Amino acid sequence: IQGERMKLLTRETRYSKCSKYKYRLHQPILVEIEIYGYEIDLPFFKLQPDGLLILRKGYCWNGSNYSIDYKSRTASAVHDAGYQLMREGCIEKSHRKYIDQVYKEILIIKGLWVWHANFRYNMLRKLGGTSAKLAGKPDNRICEE
Repeated sequence: IQGERMKLLTRETRYSKCSKYKYRLHQPILVEIEIYGYEIDLPFFKLQPDGLLILRKGYCWNGSNYSIDYKSRTASAVHDAGYQLMREGCIEKSHRKYIDQVYKEILIIKGLWVWHANFRYNMLRKLGGTSAKLAGKPDNRICEE
């Protein structure tokens, strides 16, 4: 399913609720994004040099913050993986706006009203910056610089 800046290759998101986070994937999510040149292969997701982001079965995420998870589970999973890549120093924080745009596009693809997707996007732009900041000490990160 094609958006303006991404292509969602997974039509259906299968997940279950879990205690430590909120959701756990039961099948992979594949999305082509415009973040190129990285080869990041981690236990629960992978970003290939051609921009293919793969969230693997078993990936856990906390869903949407500040709102209910209505038609947003796929978008929030992809968004959380993108922010995790920034927090861990795997990709530059300059990708934050683009990752927020991908979230909005997936919301619209999944059937959320455009005005509601735009509202959520604007809230991410205002409130999401702290979630993308580098986490912990450099030697605790999951990606090497």
